[in-house]
Amino acid sequence: MLYLRVSRIVEALSTLLYKLSYTTRSTRTVPVWVRRRVRSMQQRVRST
Repeated sequence: MLYLRVSRIVEALSTLLYKLSYTTRSTRTVPVWVRRRVRSMQQRVRST
């Protein structure tokens, strides 16, 4: 149950951040570390 909840939260955050980054093209440096963090979170979720 916790796994599903975390995965949903990660998905929601990633989509929100993607939209934000897409709307604000001026800040291209932000999405980079955001993507890295999302990837690391997804990897952690998968590993558990």
